Amino acid sequence: MEALRLQILGPVRGRCGDREIGLGSPQQQAMLAALLLGPGRTAGAEELVQALWGERPPARGRAVLRTYAWRLRQALAEAGAAGDAVLVSVAGGYRLALDAGALDADAADALARDAERAQAADRGEQARELLQQALDLWRGEPLAAVPGP
Repeated sequence: MEALRLQILGPVRGRCGDREIGLGSPQQQAMLAALLLGPGRTAGAEELVQALWGERPPARGRAVLRTYAWRLRQALAEAGAAGDAVLVSVAGGYRLALDAGALDADAADALARDAERAQAADRGEQARELLQQALDLWRGEPLAAVPGP
């Protein structure tokens, strides 16, 4: 199975190996983004409905979430990722199960921590290189074009 990579430091995007993952509609991407902001944590259906639609959710918001989850799993599977293993249904909500380094924001945080350690060890050039690598992960405004509160 090829490595899954998800990006939120700019427009929401996904890749599995060399294949781009079609993440669907802006609302579907918003669901994924809400889950990516709390990786490993279960987000309840009501929390996701609030994140996607705020004070004006559709009457069948939970059903729409199930549809989005199904479509995201399909897109992951088509790209070569195990959709059911990545987007996990948990009683009352959903959780993402990602490998370490799969999310660009987590990779940037890890590089920044490594840079702090290098700076503390008086390795300024290494610290600068690590910070540059972290900055290179940014591709614009985080979560660009994702709707919802």
